[in-house]
Amino acid sequence: MVGKALAVLAAAAAAGFAAGAVIGEERVNTSAGLYSAAAFVLLFLAAMAGVWWWNRRRAARFGMSAGRYLRVGRLVQRGKAPDDPAEREAAVDIAVRMRRSAAFHHPRLMWWLMGGVALLMSLSAVLHFVDGVYLRGWGNLLLAGMFLVSPLRMERGRRRLAAAERALGITAPA
Repeated sequence: MVGKALAVLAAAAAAGFAAGAVIGEERVNTSAGLYSAAAFVLLFLAAMAGVWWWNRRRAARFGMSAGRYLRVGRLVQRGKAPDDPAEREAAVDIAVRMRRSAAFHHPRLMWWLMGGVALLMSLSAVLHFVDGVYLRGWGNLLLAGMFLVSPLRMERGRRRLAAAERALGITAPA
């Protein structure tokens, strides 16, 4: 877990440097890049501390460590139920919260919204290509593709959540 956190921290620093030094400038501005990298790293550390505190608090409600609680959450995300009966109550709570979150996003509306954003990003990419700004054009095409993949991932998550609810014995809403 520490390795993953350090990798994300390094990616945040690199993204911050790139955002400050390259984007919107005629030339590379190193000092702006360093300030942006520092801001991205501080934001990442604050978010990581908040998530750590939140997970510890939730895990304590079920009498388990935060790492064990997160492992139970990953099992539920994969569509499986934990074997240990002590983890079952936490798994049910996680599945109920995931269902509440998934019910907030209507699948057809998400396809229309994400498709509309992908269309706008594609049009922006075409305009960048016409202007000769190829890096931003390819970046916009990449973002358009990511917006189109998002509803597919959400649908797969819904199917896995339904499988976890069946394994836990929870009646899923129709």
